[in-house]
Amino acid sequence: MNHDKVKDLANKFGSPFFLLSEKQIEKNIEIFRQCFSVYKGKFTLGYSTKTNPSLGILKIMKKNNVISECASYLDLASSFEAGYSGEDVVYAGLHKPIESLDYSVKNNVKIINIESLFEAKNIYEVLKKRNTKIRVGIRIAFPAQSGIKSILGVTYDRFGASLESGEAYKIADFLVEKKDFFDLHGVHCHPGSNIKSSKKYKVAIDELFRLSEYIKEKHSIKIKLFNIGGGVGISEVHFYSLFDLMFNTFSRIFKKRLQYDIKSFNQKKMLNEIVEHLNKKFQSNDDFPEVMMEPGRALIGNAIDLKAKIVNIKKTNSGSWLIIDAGTNLLPILTLFTEYRSIKSLNQSEKILKYSIAGPLLYSSDVIATNVKLSEQEIGDFINIGDVGAYFNSQSSHFLFARCATVLEENNGNFKAIERKEEFEDIITRSN
Repeated sequence: MNHDKVKDLANKFGSPFFLLSEKQIEKNIEIFRQCFSVYKGKFTLGYSTKTNPSLGILKIMKKNNVISECASYLDLASSFEAGYSGEDVVYAGLHKPIESLDYSVKNNVKIINIESLFEAKNIYEVLKKRNTKIRVGIRIAFPAQSGIKSILGVTYDRFGASLESGEAYKIADFLVEKKDFFDLHGVHCHPGSNIKSSKKYKVAIDELFRLSEYIKEKHSIKIKLFNIGGGVGISEVHFYSLFDLMFNTFSRIFKKRLQYDIKSFNQKKMLNEIVEHLNKKFQSNDDFPEVMMEPGRALIGNAIDLKAKIVNIKKTNSGSWLIIDAGTNLLPILTLFTEYRSIKSLNQSEKILKYSIAGPLLYSSDVIATNVKLSEQEIGDFINIGDVGAYFNSQSSHFLFARCATVLEENNGNFKAIERKEEFEDIITRSN
């Protein structure tokens, strides 16, 4: 998109703004459908709604027959507001308050994935009061550690019930004991985030198969739904490793920015390997259950860019700074220390200069990137921060500045706001 068109949209919808491509979402959906077309059983594609719960995005997902995987009351309510019925909604949050459980039961969701024995007992109380029965699954904890995050103490083993401790088996036994209220229908495991290898999914599938065999042998119940989670990576986003952080630090000392081969990841190859493993795993029983994936980033991550305006240019002892009208209030996980993304100039200048880029917020860590080579910029020019569809909008805040609009580029080339720019009145409503 050229500079003049971005300026026109900014004049209409406000600056900065998120720009969403409907075509890109549908391309991303089609990749999953094509890869899983060779799975010998039924495949269901879900969208991890927490990734970006915008009603406009949910409506696109619904139109393309992608079910909604919800982690909270907000996700559930947004999905129903977007037109989803309960049969196309999965509830799989880490913390499910009684009110949310009651709401999901009332709306007869497709399945509730249970995190713990404590939660199973909470659901039981809700079902007794309503005198009804619902489909449930058991979410198991992913057993392996995950890269640099695990070194920092950030692991996935707190999500779901452990097979090793025996809690997952106890949940299965409890659900069968209370079979008048529970239809034990599925098993679920989420192996991580921005995953770029089939290895973790194969581990998850094997662990789910292990639990399903226990349920079949002890209780004579055949599990009908294997939810192998989301977390599928995209080539456009690079999570820094421990070595990346070290090299980035040295590079900044010499006023350089490392470039990464972010296009090398072959998502289709990974998905094909997952399907091959599924077909082999279930071949021995000659029974191919419904398989579900619930990606978020892989469906929306590269479908949204942020268009930001340069509001000031400052030359300091540390270099030339572009001050833009979007900071870590809108880009809360885009920092020097987490992820690499593409930043591009939108003007036509042929002169290349080196800039550092900061937001308008009054704290020193409101830095988007350092030592970026861009065409020479002027105040009023726009830059593009690419591939910010996953978690940026949903985690944004109105610290110092109101949240911006999200603009949809429809398949027919028209543009419309699916989320308008936040106004002062929106913010103070909660205080009145």
